[in-house]
Amino acid sequence: MRLVVYLPAFNEAEAIGALLDTVPPAIAGITDLSIVVVDDGSTDGTVGVAERRGVRVVRHGRNLGTGRAFLSGVQAALDEGADIIVGMDADGQFAPHDIPALVAPIVRGDADVVLCTRFGPNSTLSGRCRR
Repeated sequence: MRLVVYLPAFNEAEAIGALLDTVPPAIAGITDLSIVVVDDGSTDGTVGVAERRGVRVVRHGRNLGTGRAFLSGVQAALDEGADIIVGMDADGQFAPHDIPALVAPIVRGDADVVLCTRFGPNSTLSGRCRR
């Protein structure tokens, strides 16, 4: 199964590198994993940080907002033939080490869609995915 993780980003040069570095390189049931950063018109070094890590960058010439950046991320993932798409913020609001648990029900064939929130009951807003 092909997994594409996309990260909408606007001026996240300080945070995005560490986030990209912690996306698990191997996930059970995933044969191909790629990362797409959607640069939403950043004026800092966001693009350079992403490119130095070898991820695909989709660029908006100007800031179009979160909604459009998410749409561009989904479209890029579909263009890459994704079987599973994970969208996460580029500022570290969600923890990349939760991606395997998030996609596991889909990989097993138990679910078509899996959602998580950092605002759930007992949440400490620490970037943990509730299961």
